[in-house]
Amino acid sequence: MSSYSLPNSPIRDIKHCQECGRVTIHFLNPKNDVIVKPEIWDEIVRKGFNAMRRHMYIPRELLAEDPKFFKV
Repeated sequence: MSSYSLPNSPIRDIKHCQECGRVTIHFLNPKNDVIVKPEIWDEIVRKGFNAMRRHMYIPRELLAEDPKFFKV
């Protein structure tokens, strides 16, 4: 599977074709608009989810020791 990274431009719209499964990504800057295969789209979503999860992860030890974090 080939790797794809999104350009540094905000996404304006995402459309998914029900017939072929391809995903059209429209950016604020139209020169970056792209159509990707379902496998590539799944990779983009997976990478984004993993990055968000890593960024938002707070270890339990830190929650217990640092008073600025609320107890869960």
